[in-house]
Amino acid sequence: MDNKMLCCNISVPMCLLESYPCQGICYSPLDTQEDLALLDNSLRQDKELQQRFLRFLAIKCGRDLKTTVWRMLQSIFSNHLSINTTWTGVGDKACFRDMFLKTIVQRAIRKNPATQDATDEAIQVNVTRYLKGASEHEGGKRRRTQCYRILNLTMDIAVQLLNLCQGNRPLENYVMDFCSLASQVDINEVALKEMFCFGLIESISSLMPGGRSPLNLAQYIDLALQISGSTFTVGETDIKPMVSRHGHQA
Repeated sequence: MDNKMLCCNISVPMCLLESYPCQGICYSPLDTQEDLALLDNSLRQDKELQQRFLRFLAIKCGRDLKTTVWRMLQSIFSNHLSINTTWTGVGDKACFRDMFLKTIVQRAIRKNPATQDATDEAIQVNVTRYLKGASEHEGGKRRRTQCYRILNLTMDIAVQLLNLCQGNRPLENYVMDFCSLASQVDINEVALKEMFCFGLIESISSLMPGGRSPLNLAQYIDLALQISGSTFTVGETDIKPMVSRHGHQA
């Protein structure tokens, strides 16, 4: 095969090996199935490219099979292409099992002393897991960060609820502060009723039923208001947890 023609038409994965330069090749992870097919066909036909690519992958080795497989595949596939590739090629996804590239990857893995005895089956398991997890690679960190943020916010508000008390101020002010915080968290009503009662002044809390009272939270708060002689009331909508359109609490 004409190497000049190959260099003009193929995009080979990112390569930092100055020892094996190939002028004209774009060293970056592949992003489309068309580029993947072109690389695979070129590898089948060009033994020199096979050796260069094998050496390139061999330096991606890790301390174990999983690390080695992940490093090698990350250097070949963009995350977008990984999402659209499976071991068996389900639907319109690329089929890694039938690629010549699979053979090159297996050879490269076995050049690593730590993974030289890896079986075809073990390699298949790790490649399959990597490709299946591609969508998680792309959005997992962002989702986990969002979950941590929500969790931290919930815990912070729960602490504020536990520390909230009526003190010397009017009960109506305490109720408004409590409802404002309670509307931001998804805590069961028994716990919320206990928190509310705990923050009341003793002359009112001593007359309140326990948190397991059949009254819902709004009715429970209204009872405290009635005991104090207040005409103020709360509605259930004032203390329902606020939920965003994505299903997460605000």
